[in-house]
Amino acid sequence: MRKTIGPALIVLTLLGASPVLAGSSSVEMRISATVVARTLLTVESQPQEVIVSQEDVTKGFVNLPAAMAIQIRSNNPSGYVLQFGPVSGPFVQASVSWGSDTVRVAKTEAWIAQAYHRAANRLVASVRIELAPGTAPGRYAWPIAVVASNL
Repeated sequence: MRKTIGPALIVLTLLGASPVLAGSSSVEMRISATVVARTLLTVESQPQEVIVSQEDVTKGFVNLPAAMAIQIRSNNPSGYVLQFGPVSGPFVQASVSWGSDTVRVAKTEAWIAQAYHRAANRLVASVRIELAPGTAPGRYAWPIAVVASNL
């Protein structure tokens, strides 16, 4: 019995409401929305480790062309900040370069402000890592962390 009453009640309700729907009326309603600023960073690629050769030890640094690829999406018209570091391991500092920008990261964090981009912004960065005196050839964990946040 319940199965029959449920659908029948819905049909009667809709049929009874149709004369009300036939008339026209208007109501003014104000709606506002706040868009929360968001900045999202995706690391597309970066090495998991740095391989230091004897030649690198002799030079005192390791060059890694196009080592990092990151993508930043932000809806903040004020732009965003990229935060790097600090470097770790047997490294003194790292220089991260893309386009005309270079950030030097040492034992403390480094920040750089970036202008708003309507579409996603993809950066491919080269990295030069300076070795601490006495660094031995070998494999070391990737020393640079990067995050993005709203300005």
